[in-house]
Amino acid sequence: MTFIIDDKHTAQRVKNLKCFSRFQWSMINKMKFRPKTFLYLVRALFPQWNFFDRIAYDFELDYQLEHASWQTFCLDQKHEAIGLFISPKMNLALACSQLIEQLAYEVQDSTTVIHEHAVYKMICSMLKFHFPGNKIQFKIVAVDESERSDLFLSGWIS
Repeated sequence: MTFIIDDKHTAQRVKNLKCFSRFQWSMINKMKFRPKTFLYLVRALFPQWNFFDRIAYDFELDYQLEHASWQTFCLDQKHEAIGLFISPKMNLALACSQLIEQLAYEVQDSTTVIHEHAVYKMICSMLKFHFPGNKIQFKIVAVDESERSDLFLSGWIS
């Protein structure tokens, strides 16, 4: 490609541009895709958020119907696409898990009778709602990767 250039400064700019573009092309041709470098870049842009080890127990609610064995109260919910916007079942499961954790903390810190606490009464109501007409007993269990230990055992609820 040939240009007719009248101005000396413009000619120098075009010459510099041609040299720069040759330099760019030579660098691009020498560059190779390095997966390791690419992964470092991706890891820098999207860091992991698990900075800390687990520092506390998880708490579960185990229940027993009359004349039956202990079972874990399941709070797992099916994920749905509409759940990104509104998910009443997931909200209910989250509220139930928060009740369980709150009762576990109150059991550990309380010096009063647990049966008088509002959280205890709410968990009783929750179990009565899920198992109407049955006598129920429940316990709060602290769960770690290697062990399970009972924190609280309720009386029979009718």
